[in-house]
Amino acid sequence: MAQQAQDDALLVEEITVTGIRGSLQSSVDAKRDNSAIVDAISAEDISKFPDKNVAESLSRITGVSVTRDFGEGEKIAVRGTDPSQNRVLLNGASVTSVDWFTLYRSTRAFNYSILPSNVVSSLEVYKSPKADIQEGSLGGTVYLKTRRPLDLKANTLSLKAEGQYSDISGETDPLLSGLYSWKNDDETFGALLSLTSQERTVTRVGRETLGYDRVEVPGVAGDAEDGKVWFPKTVNHAIFTQDRKRETALASVQWRPTETFETTLNVLNTSLDANNQNYSYLATFNDGGNRMFDADSAVVEGGGVVAGQTLPTAGGAGPEAHTQWFGRDSSMETNSYDLSFSLNEDGYALSGRVGHSESDGGTPRQRYMLMRNFMDRVTFDKDLNLGLYIDGDRQESVAERNQRSLAWFNEIGTEYDDTETYGGLDFELLLEGDVFTSVKAGLLVRDRTKGQEQFLTSFHWWRDDQRNPDGSIKDGEARWFTEWNGDQTTLGGLAGGDSVDGYPLFDLGEAYRRYDPVAPFTGARVPVLAQTWEIKEDITAAYAMAEFDVSSQISGDVGVRVVQTNLTSSGYTWQNGDDVFVAGQLVGGYDVTLGNADANYNLQWDSIDHDYVNVLPNLNLSYNLNDDTRVRFSASKTMARQTFNDIAYQESYSTLTGAGTRGNPELDPTLANQFDLAYEWYFAEGSYVAATYFFKDISNNLTAVQTTEQRYDPQTDQDIDVVFTQLENGAGAKVHGLELSYQQMFGDFGVVTNYTYTDADSDEDRDPLNKPGSGVVMGNSKHMFNISPFYENDVFSARLSYSYRSEYLDNVHFYGNEYWTDEYGQFDFSATYAFNDEITLNFEGVNLTGEKIRQYHIEKAQLASLYENDTRFVLGITYQLD
Repeated sequence: MAQQAQDDALLVEEITVTGIRGSLQSSVDAKRDNSAIVDAISAEDISKFPDKNVAESLSRITGVSVTRDFGEGEKIAVRGTDPSQNRVLLNGASVTSVDWFTLYRSTRAFNYSILPSNVVSSLEVYKSPKADIQEGSLGGTVYLKTRRPLDLKANTLSLKAEGQYSDISGETDPLLSGLYSWKNDDETFGALLSLTSQERTVTRVGRETLGYDRVEVPGVAGDAEDGKVWFPKTVNHAIFTQDRKRETALASVQWRPTETFETTLNVLNTSLDANNQNYSYLATFNDGGNRMFDADSAVVEGGGVVAGQTLPTAGGAGPEAHTQWFGRDSSMETNSYDLSFSLNEDGYALSGRVGHSESDGGTPRQRYMLMRNFMDRVTFDKDLNLGLYIDGDRQESVAERNQRSLAWFNEIGTEYDDTETYGGLDFELLLEGDVFTSVKAGLLVRDRTKGQEQFLTSFHWWRDDQRNPDGSIKDGEARWFTEWNGDQTTLGGLAGGDSVDGYPLFDLGEAYRRYDPVAPFTGARVPVLAQTWEIKEDITAAYAMAEFDVSSQISGDVGVRVVQTNLTSSGYTWQNGDDVFVAGQLVGGYDVTLGNADANYNLQWDSIDHDYVNVLPNLNLSYNLNDDTRVRFSASKTMARQTFNDIAYQESYSTLTGAGTRGNPELDPTLANQFDLAYEWYFAEGSYVAATYFFKDISNNLTAVQTTEQRYDPQTDQDIDVVFTQLENGAGAKVHGLELSYQQMFGDFGVVTNYTYTDADSDEDRDPLNKPGSGVVMGNSKHMFNISPFYENDVFSARLSYSYRSEYLDNVHFYGNEYWTDEYGQFDFSATYAFNDEITLNFEGVNLTGEKIRQYHIEKAQLASLYENDTRFVLGITYQLD
């Protein structure tokens, strides 16, 4: 197969050159020789990728942006698209992915934090599609390649040991990796094993709001339209700590009995243990302006109260100040098995693969404790600093805070699973015509299942005088934990002695001892119905494409990919009552707390089927102006299936608030007609200048639609109106932009730099008050910039990198508010010194200036969160023998 042969040639070249210059030359070759519009990064040498995480490496590529919620790259976006609208392929095969963090939504975005960069030999980002590459991306398809034993020298060995210091946690953690590759003397059989173990102690210090209310504040002039202002629901000082351990094993076996036949088996196991704690010190204002707010102290900017003072209500109830602790058991794991073969004979090539990928993870246990107090008044400023006052002007002391007693605890668990089994064949016929050089066709069948389960455990207790002689509970005598008058657990009794940012951290052993077991309480573990669902996709894709070479100047490929998707989305349905009420009925003994237990709930597991077919043509055209200059044109139609959370068969509503949400399994994929025009000048070895204009006409974007329906309320025994919010295919968007790239070497010096401008305009009207997220393309930064100057001689190399992206809409918070991430720039540094051909010393610095991640709500003045992540320093040594 021509493409496979090209990949093989590139891989051999990538591992026979070393150093920064060798890496850049290999990347230039991959870009220059491909018919599609592609950007690439290759490893300088075995175990010498410039970053610890693949997403961090991808952030150096033109038009690629990365999220860094916990100080490390996790998900990527390409050319103004949402992370879920991009694909990742490992050696051309699908890889499943889940998330460890319980607050993440189930999307299609790949979580790169599970994949260390040292398992990858090179990566390519296809920005224009080809018919023989899997569909599903509007922005770009990331093609990761791993090393193969027959391309390396026999008995190649690489061992690397590093220590990583994080400045906020003050911890130094080990990073270990090793690779061994062997092949026989005939070079017909080889085996490779790569092992990685990386630990990291994460500490993130932050201040945040948990949503905003739109309220009237007496004495404060609001918006002229409704007289209201935005007011934070809660201001929280949060400390996040985590012990990460990433372990990865990659095994590759190759058999090449003849010059024309080859088969490869790749097995990947990678896991991330991510247990974490979250400590919160917060003040909740409930419904904001309904508290007695001191209008004279209010600071109003951007249509919201961004600083001021809250007083007790007329009845004397002051604002609540909570101390909270979340203890989470979190992890994720991916296993991938891929068997491929290729047969290259005179005049034709046949290739195929079968494989299976499975992932599971999440947070099966999240324990929650709350200590509560009421303040006389609470102040907050524009930077979300809190002032909690008791007895007039005196702030709550540390000793008084430590006397807070345990008021509430519960437990929730969320688990995710994702599996895919696939198989496909490709046939290529080589031609000797004057125009077409080959025709190619293929078929790929994929069977994917993704689901999640969520359970909530609430605890009750009963006094002895509430029990019958037989031990059962007397009718009407249920009690929630908040009424417990027994032995009180205090915050001071849980403190572990350590503190971060002035906040006392828990003694985790003591916290878990107090929590487990929970006697004398009775716990009920019930499913959260709306967050328990399963989605199955049976996907069949067929394609045909032709490569052409009209003359020494004009070449390219043209093709079409036809994809059929059969989707089944399953979840709980019921007849009466909201989801919390109905779930409680699954466990006996809760009738007295949930009201009318005689209703007909008719709870069952149901499914909705949705099938669709997409025809995706594409053209890639390259014109050589001369030996060093190329002009490229690409036209294509692309698709991205909707994210899993949005097509889940689920419905939830509250009979108290009369509001609900509902998934929509009948959503069609988002489509785009896209065009690219590129100019590339390769003016010296490893050096080039490139400019690319791109345009995407996107249709079938999602829009929120509200409908009012009747639902039965068992508590009141009557029907009530419920306003449901559901996503539907609707507005489109126009995305266009310009990518500029420059790379050059000057003797021992060099520079790599790029800039991307992206203008994304939604066809939907902008209405952030009534439809959060409307009129905006999620995840799009207008400006992105990277620059990496470097120096390299025979024994020493050093590189300084800076990455920048402007503000973008990150998400619509589960409270219904827009959360924007402000502009962010980060400096990184790396250096190596070679003692000899076998031993190399390396040093790295990540986030050298300690940049903070800032988020805001609609207007920049309305600060939503401010997070400070670690600056990290890595010192290590590598032994390499080949």
